[in-house]
Amino acid sequence: MILSGFALTRRPSWSLPLPLPLPFVMFFAMAMARAATAATVSCPAAGAGPQEISLSASNGISPQLSLASTVCVLVHLRPKDPSSTSSSLSPTSHSSDYILSPVSRSYEGKPWERVAGPFQSSLDLDIACNLSSNYCDHTITSPDITGTGTGSYYLISYSHTNTFDEELVRFFSQSTYGATRTSIADFKANSNYEQSTKGMALWVKDQMELPVTSLRETYRKGADFSLTGQAIGSATVTPKHPCAQYSRWRDYAFTADDYGKEFTVQNFGTDGKLLIVMGGQPRTIVDSFQSSDGGATWSGAGTYTFRYRCGGAVGGEVLIMDKIKNQQRSLAGGNPLVVLDDAAIATDPQTVVVNLPPRSELETLRAVWAPFLQETPAGGTLRMNSSISDTPTSNCGAIPTNSANYGKILGKISGEESYLWYAGFAELDNNTPDAPIADGGKAKKDLGLRDCATAPKNFLNIETCHLSEEGACAGTNTIICGSPNEVANIPDLPASQSNIFQFNGVSDAMFFS
Repeated sequence: MILSGFALTRRPSWSLPLPLPLPFVMFFAMAMARAATAATVSCPAAGAGPQEISLSASNGISPQLSLASTVCVLVHLRPKDPSSTSSSLSPTSHSSDYILSPVSRSYEGKPWERVAGPFQSSLDLDIACNLSSNYCDHTITSPDITGTGTGSYYLISYSHTNTFDEELVRFFSQSTYGATRTSIADFKANSNYEQSTKGMALWVKDQMELPVTSLRETYRKGADFSLTGQAIGSATVTPKHPCAQYSRWRDYAFTADDYGKEFTVQNFGTDGKLLIVMGGQPRTIVDSFQSSDGGATWSGAGTYTFRYRCGGAVGGEVLIMDKIKNQQRSLAGGNPLVVLDDAAIATDPQTVVVNLPPRSELETLRAVWAPFLQETPAGGTLRMNSSISDTPTSNCGAIPTNSANYGKILGKISGEESYLWYAGFAELDNNTPDAPIADGGKAKKDLGLRDCATAPKNFLNIETCHLSEEGACAGTNTIICGSPNEVANIPDLPASQSNIFQFNGVSDAMFFS
């Protein structure tokens, strides 16, 4: 007599210790109860008609494992038409006539498992496999999962074979961030890798022997964002000095840092021009200032509020709200070009003008069209690829040491009457365990540039931490430690390799503002 895989031919010669442990008694009782009621059924052949399952009184069924190269699925099926029955169900039945809810599956002879479906959160299903006997008990506490009293359970089998390319896609989806055509082609082109699981195992072994790569290191090397004005107050990185090599400059008036700020548009001069002033800073001179509906919403001199949308390029869309009418609209013509003269600059005594190299020595970094910013451009700047010497002519010595004032640095292009506002490219320092910043960042903290840079001591850096001899950020003789993969960014990376392109659409924190 065979009951659900338990062969009871005679009384066993061994005896059990008494009293039996409660968990064992419960397990044995449950197994015997299931064995006495669950019916063992075979999956139908692939391509054969669905096999209706009649659940026993205990709502149990024990389907056997699927055959090789097939997938066997247990489904709940009911006709969409309440007056119909499922007796006419066949492999050619149209799915539009039925509501099919998958319950569990077995493929390639593997154990049964639950599958995703509309009733998975409410279906009380217990699966217990007896692999030595090639089946898995299913116990469904409430078979009427729809609450309608209709529908039946069926076993359906399908042919199931994968090409090796499909197996590689599954393999790379599990072992990497995702399969690519290149990764599949490289695997198949490598004569060391068999086109089997053995080849996959060797690939994993080879990967483990490769040098470790770090997402943090990759991100920091390509970090490419601005840091000016209010953004500096809470920053832990340093904005590059305006006169240093690779500093960034912008030729458009508004930035994302202006969000929520009030500004004024003032009549300027005698020729009808207007001056845009933000926080006392003259941003640019324009011929007109009006909403994109021809000025119907607002226009001309007045007080306005900068809203959330800002295209980081000349002509990029900017959203403006009239302070009096409390109505917002895009600015006609988009983000204005920076146009200033001596009279406009003189309205803000804190503005420092630096003499920049000729335009031929400024590299244009084009803006990125960012989908998450509703297709507005971001990041358009000019990069100064050489440093400026501190001479009376350059006026670099007049730049304040506290970078919180870098937002008021104006650059005049040599040989032109054109001006650019400093864009505040962020400078990340190298602070690895092997080369921690000697003073923990104290020198730059004292200048108001950032917080301390020393990392906490831990098992990753304890071998290279040392006592500071220079009066570290947190005090004399402080332990100085670096942080793994805390490398400097590369300011002259090709635009295609910087984060502004590599991570486009992930976070606006990676864009110039």
